[in-house]
Parts: sequence; structure tokens; C-alpha cells
Amino acid sequence: MKKGTGLCPVFMIAALCLSGCGKVSMDVDANTLYVDSNGKLTEVIVEDFEKDYYDEDELKTYIDDAVESYQNENGKSDVAVKKYEVKNQVAKLLVEYDSCDSYAAFNETEIYVGTVLKAQAAGYGFDVHFYTPEQSGENDTETDFALGESTEEIAENTGSMADSVSADTVLGEDNNQVLILKHDTNVQVKGEILYVSEHVRVTGKNTAEVYGEGADSTDAGLAYIIYK
Repeated sequence: MKKGTGLCPVFMIAALCLSGCGKVSMDVDANTLYVDSNGKLTEVIVEDFEKDYYDEDELKTYIDDAVESYQNENGKSDVAVKKYEVKNQVAKLLVEYDSCDSYAAFNETEIYVGTVLKAQAAGYGFDVHFYTPEQSGENDTETDFALGESTEEIAENTGSMADSVSADTVLGEDNNQVLILKHDTNVQVKGEILYVSEHVRVTGKNTAEVYGEGADSTDAGLAYIIYK
């Protein structure tokens, strides 16, 4: 659950400009974050909607008020609700953000989009395990914790841990783009995904699922998606 939006529980924000990153579709089953080539973001938020408990018009008003409150407080109009619908007891909201800064401020989370080189200059470290798209999702540390073992211990016992890509390889291609974020969401980037960190499962050429990094977790870490 993301913090700071002031939205009611059914619509807490947990995830591109309409040109440049492919079509933004509302036809998704989970929160989806679209990343444009110029750093703009569009998020489709998906939540179950119980009509017996919430009124559709009241919920829409509540969302609009939350965005307006943010704009007034920050003196900016860099967050905008572009579409809202409720169908088959599922509520969907499309929100556009002018930049990563506006996304981070509105949702009180951490996110970065830029080149690997600029990310390093901004203070982000790359001392994490990276994997190719084919290897992604094979090293779920949630299972590790459940077993009381580290990722390395499980690898020793089962041989199931995929070999990671060296940091030198990732850092040596410093003109590639990187998306860094700290919450669970589906993601679509403009480009081809090359490497991802743990807790990221690549689902297509330019799509991935970030899982197990939930913003509510006390030990939440950063997820990295490298693409070109």
C-alpha cells in the first residue's frame, strides 16, 4: 500500500506518456506502470470494487479531491487523473505523472528512470544480483526466508539458483536505461529488457512484474530493470 495519497483503502495507489511507449491499455488485471522514453509515467491502478460498500461517484470524487489536494499543496499540476471506470466490480484508474519526481512525491515512494551512468551519479549502487530475462524469477528469496536459509544456501543444497550476470557487464553498458523502484507492480518500458534484479520476473520483451518488494515491507529493497 502506498502512502501519502489520502485515498480510501479500496484505491490506495500501490502502478508513459500516451505517445512513445506503446499504447497504454486499461485492459490489465493488476497495477501497471508504463515508462516513457522521456521519463514521464502513466499508471493504471486496478482494485476490486464492492458496490455494496462504496459508491462509484463518491469514490471518483474522493480520488479527484486527493489529486487536487496534492496539486494545491505542491503548487504543481504534474499529476492528473485521465480516466476512471468501474466494470464487473473492478475499479480502474489511469493517472499521468510528468516525471519520476511527481510520481515519487504523490505516492511517497522511491523511483528512478535514467541511464545506468546517471543512476550511479545520483547515488544508486549496483551491487545486487542481476539476471537475464530467461533467468528472471528463478531466485525468489521469499521462499528462502520461509525455509530459514539464504539464497546462497538454497543454491548449494538444490543447485537451482541461476548464475547472475556480473556487475561489470551491467556497468560496462552504462548508456542503457534503468528503472529503479521500491514497490510491487507490473511494468512496461520503451525498449528491450536486458537484465533485472531479484524480485523481478520478465514477462515479455518490454514487460516485467516486480514482486515481493512491497512498499509496506520493513525490509523492502530496490528492484532494478535494465533495458535499451
